[in-house]
Amino acid sequence: MEPAGQGDSYVQIVSFGAGASGVEADTMLSHSESDDPASPHSGDATRAFAAKRWQRFPFTDQAIDSDAAVSRVVVSGTSAGAK
Repeated sequence: MEPAGQGDSYVQIVSFGAGASGVEADTMLSHSESDDPASPHSGDATRAFAAKRWQRFPFTDQAIDSDAAVSRVVVSGTSAGAK
Protein backbone atom coordinates (compact mmCIF):
# COMPACT_ATOMS: atom_id res chain seq x y z
CA MET A 1 0.00 0.00 0.00
CA GLU A 2 1.15 3.48 -0.68
CA PRO A 3 1.80 5.75 2.33
CA ALA A 4 -1.16 7.93 1.32
CA GLY A 5 -3.43 4.91 0.73
CA GLN A 6 -6.75 4.15 2.35
CA GLY A 7 -5.29 3.14 5.70
CA ASP A 8 -5.02 -0.16 7.48
CA SER A 9 -7.61 -1.88 9.64
CA TYR A 10 -7.30 -5.15 11.51
CA VAL A 11 -10.49 -6.56 13.02
CA GLN A 12 -10.65 -9.32 15.62
CA ILE A 13 -13.64 -10.91 17.36
CA VAL A 14 -12.78 -12.93 20.49
CA SER A 15 -15.06 -15.20 22.53
CA PHE A 16 -14.05 -16.57 25.92
CA GLY A 17 -15.92 -19.72 26.77
CA ALA A 18 -15.80 -23.07 28.47
CA GLY A 19 -15.39 -25.04 25.22
CA ALA A 20 -12.45 -27.25 24.34
CA SER A 21 -10.24 -24.30 23.40
CA GLY A 22 -11.64 -21.81 25.90
CA VAL A 23 -10.85 -19.00 23.45
CA GLU A 24 -12.10 -18.53 19.91
CA ALA A 25 -10.91 -15.65 17.76
CA ASP A 26 -11.72 -14.72 14.20
CA THR A 27 -9.64 -12.12 12.39
CA MET A 28 -9.49 -10.25 9.11
CA LEU A 29 -7.94 -7.32 7.33
CA SER A 30 -10.50 -4.92 5.90
CA HIS A 31 -8.09 -3.75 3.20
CA SER A 32 -6.19 -5.73 0.58
CA GLU A 33 -2.49 -6.51 0.59
CA SER A 34 -1.81 -4.81 -2.74
CA ASP A 35 -3.13 -1.77 -4.55
CA ASP A 36 -1.64 -3.07 -7.82
CA PRO A 37 -4.58 -4.20 -10.00
CA ALA A 38 -2.36 -6.86 -11.63
CA SER A 39 -1.60 -8.51 -8.27
CA PRO A 40 -3.62 -11.54 -7.16
CA HIS A 41 -3.83 -9.79 -3.78
CA SER A 42 -5.52 -6.71 -5.20
CA GLY A 43 -8.95 -6.68 -3.61
CA ASP A 44 -8.66 -10.13 -1.99
CA ALA A 45 -9.07 -9.08 1.63
CA THR A 46 -11.59 -6.39 0.69
CA ARG A 47 -13.80 -9.06 -0.94
CA ALA A 48 -13.38 -11.36 2.10
CA PHE A 49 -14.33 -8.47 4.40
CA ALA A 50 -17.42 -7.66 2.33
CA ALA A 51 -18.43 -11.35 2.33
CA LYS A 52 -17.79 -11.60 6.09
CA ARG A 53 -15.30 -14.46 5.56
CA TRP A 54 -13.32 -14.48 8.78
CA GLN A 55 -10.07 -16.36 9.41
CA ARG A 56 -10.03 -18.48 12.59
CA PHE A 57 -6.99 -17.68 14.72
CA PRO A 58 -5.45 -20.81 16.32
CA PHE A 59 -5.07 -20.61 20.13
CA THR A 60 -4.57 -24.17 21.33
CA ASP A 61 -1.35 -26.14 20.89
CA GLN A 62 -3.27 -28.66 18.78
CA ALA A 63 -4.70 -25.95 16.48
CA ILE A 64 -1.31 -24.28 16.10
CA ASP A 65 0.56 -27.52 15.45
CA SER A 66 -2.01 -28.78 12.91
CA ASP A 67 -1.87 -25.64 10.76
CA ALA A 68 0.87 -25.99 8.13
CA ALA A 69 0.79 -22.23 7.51
CA VAL A 70 1.67 -21.43 11.13
CA SER A 71 5.14 -21.54 12.62
CA ARG A 72 5.95 -21.36 16.30
CA VAL A 73 8.77 -19.42 17.91
CA VAL A 74 9.26 -19.83 21.66
CA VAL A 75 11.16 -17.04 23.36
CA SER A 76 12.39 -17.58 26.89
CA GLY A 77 15.09 -16.38 29.23
CA THR A 78 16.34 -12.88 29.80
CA SER A 79 18.74 -10.65 27.96
CA ALA A 80 22.08 -9.90 29.56
CA GLY A 81 21.91 -6.44 31.07
CA ALA A 82 18.12 -6.17 30.81
CA LYS A 83 16.42 -4.43 33.70
